[in-house]
Amino acid sequence: PVLPKREYNVRNGFDIPFRFAPRNVFDVATHPRWAVGVLGRYLAAGGLPNFANYPSEYRANILSRGSARSMSLAPNLDWDCVRRIRTNWKGNLVIKGILRTDDALLALKIG
Repeated sequence: PVLPKREYNVRNGFDIPFRFAPRNVFDVATHPRWAVGVLGRYLAAGGLPNFANYPSEYRANILSRGSARSMSLAPNLDWDCVRRIRTNWKGNLVIKGILRTDDALLALKIG
């Protein structure tokens, strides 16, 4: 597994954590109605956007730099991990990114 290469985000100056740059500061300053509507809504609701779908120990707002633990990919996951998940989870289980026939057959065998 690898992180996605989101060239459009890099090109538009968007990254996590968000970095202020002359271009994006100018863009917000020239769109005050948007800034008040979007940013004001977040501030009124209690703060900046964060990663609400992450466990609490991994949450940080989009301006934070290292204040929360980093969630990274787990390249050490293997089919034994999938077997343990299947044993503990009887609901639907979707495995994304299967590219080889033998892996698809093994996923089917595991359930």
